Amino acid sequence: MKKKQLARIAKGYCLELMLSSEKLLPGFSIGAVHRYRVQYKKLRAFLRMLRTGSTASGYLRLPKQLKTVYGLAGSIRDLQLHKQQVQYIFHNKQKKPESYLLKVKQEIANSKKALRDYFSETNLKGGTEKIIQALPESFSKKALYHYTNKQWEQVAQLVATKHITDANMHLIRKILKDLYYNMTILDEARFVVKAGKQQRFVSLQLFSALMGQLGKFQDLTTEIRMLGPSQLKGLPAEAQGELQLLRATFIMQKNKQKRELARQFEKLLGAT
Repeated sequence: MKKKQLARIAKGYCLELMLSSEKLLPGFSIGAVHRYRVQYKKLRAFLRMLRTGSTASGYLRLPKQLKTVYGLAGSIRDLQLHKQQVQYIFHNKQKKPESYLLKVKQEIANSKKALRDYFSETNLKGGTEKIIQALPESFSKKALYHYTNKQWEQVAQLVATKHITDANMHLIRKILKDLYYNMTILDEARFVVKAGKQQRFVSLQLFSALMGQLGKFQDLTTEIRMLGPSQLKGLPAEAQGELQLLRATFIMQKNKQKRELARQFEKLLGAT
């Protein structure tokens, strides 16, 4: 790909990111927050890939203000989804953890205020011009092959440990998402990777299925974090007991899913 095509892709991502940021206000709905974070990840994945090229510039990074919005919006979305999950689980029960739900509601309000304040003080459009200017003259098929194999090697190394931590599972998900987003924008339905001494094709369909499962795993880790001891501190004893049991259930579900994902990755990687 020549610089003209790279610029077209980058400008498209930047435009979509700006449009999605404008739709965050006033309410920061779950859908609006999700769209912004997806657009951010797509542009970030594209720039990460280009940075692996031989002529990459150090300026191929997202502006700090966009990263800040991404983090603040992520906190809001985690809280919103967690509130929905707890409400759904307890909706048929006579006694609900109202004090806890009220606490989460207040945390959502505080997070939304922090993001509104940041929007009022910050120009999000600044910095995207530097990305376009810093684009390399080209990104070759050879560079793409090198990039996909380096990413795949990282996954293989993590799986080869036979003891995949939550942090490693999160890293695997990030790597696969980067590959998926880049293969989609480059109009590649599959790509070639090394598996030991052999080569094999990995399809976007397979990636999509794996990312769906990894997404569910990540949702469980978020729920567990939200129900940590510091979050439950100060609640009535009965509410704490109910929520601690819920947290234990999430932990069992997460560990079961982690074992299943580890088996799938070992099978997929085969000879590695």
